[in-house]
Amino acid sequence: MHGPSFRMLLILACAAVAGCGHRAADSTLVRESFDSGDTYTRDVDATPAQACEAARRALLGQGYAITRAGADSVEANKNFQPEEE
Repeated sequence: MHGPSFRMLLILACAAVAGCGHRAADSTLVRESFDSGDTYTRDVDATPAQACEAARRALLGQGYAITRAGADSVEANKNFQPEEE
């Protein structure tokens, strides 16, 4: 049989593994992605360059950092502050 020190070591190891196995906070906001078929899609009476410039400005106004902007597309990221635990 194993002594009390082995049992304590086993209990501590299980507690450490259980502590590392918690789920991360809801990452819905972290993984926002908008495509042409999404709810946020709008048809506008403008050239692609005009529409992309308007989208770029709107994204900047919402706190997004533009990673790539072209005449026919805009890509942006938004970094969220982690919540205090």
